[in-house]
Amino acid sequence: MEPERIELVRAWLKKADHDLTNARIVLESNEAERPFDTVCFHCQQAAEDLSPYGVDVRYPDEFYLPNEQEAQQAYALADEVLRYIQGKVEAFTKGFSS
Repeated sequence: MEPERIELVRAWLKKADHDLTNARIVLESNEAERPFDTVCFHCQQAAEDLSPYGVDVRYPDEFYLPNEQEAQQAYALADEVLRYIQGKVEAFTKGFSS
């Protein structure tokens, strides 16, 4: 196997390990309400990362791992969008009984 291919395989193994690390952190958390749905998501991602078919279909371009600053920025943006939408839904549904 050529060196470039070996490095790519190692990179995807690292990505799968990162997904499982996230799942483990949530499972080992002492939070009263843990997001088990994201545990399952990260487990699914790890399995997909280990499947050449899943990787090729979902990530057809070059392999890329974001750095900490990019991850923080992605989190902040996603959190902002989530809070915005939650506010809109709350305002829209105000007065409706559940």
